[in-house]
Amino acid sequence: MNAEVPSNTRFDVYRAVTDSIIAAIEAGVGEFVMPWHGDGVAIAKPQNALTQMEYHGINVIALWAQAYVSGYRSGFWASYKQWQNAGAQVVKGAQGSTIVFFKKIDGEPAEGEEPSARLVARASRVFNADQVAGWQPPAPPRLFGDAETVESV
Repeated sequence: MNAEVPSNTRFDVYRAVTDSIIAAIEAGVGEFVMPWHGDGVAIAKPQNALTQMEYHGINVIALWAQAYVSGYRSGFWASYKQWQNAGAQVVKGAQGSTIVFFKKIDGEPAEGEEPSARLVARASRVFNADQVAGWQPPAPPRLFGDAETVESV
């Protein structure tokens, strides 16, 4: 699902994400199963394992597609460096999944024009928690506080 990038060509982040989504669609053609009735693949919105921030936009679809195709059960993702900072190690041979972020670049204005900034898509690679050794997910939050046990009569 990950695009191989020859060293003499420029990496096309749009093409890489589109190809990963197409591969996931093709892998599931004719087998629609409601996610909550599926095989346990994570249906929660993907989130960064260290910051706990949820991914947004096309990254949600791309990471869901990658999780489906690869059979990942975790919804936690992080970069190689982030996993290292967490004291974990990405398993040897694991392939990262492409995500997109936008970087603001200040452009040089033409004579007589206002300075303007533009956003440029950049690619990054993240790894699912299922591809990592030495990390435990955080405990889920308690929704109702301390509950009292009631004995039946």
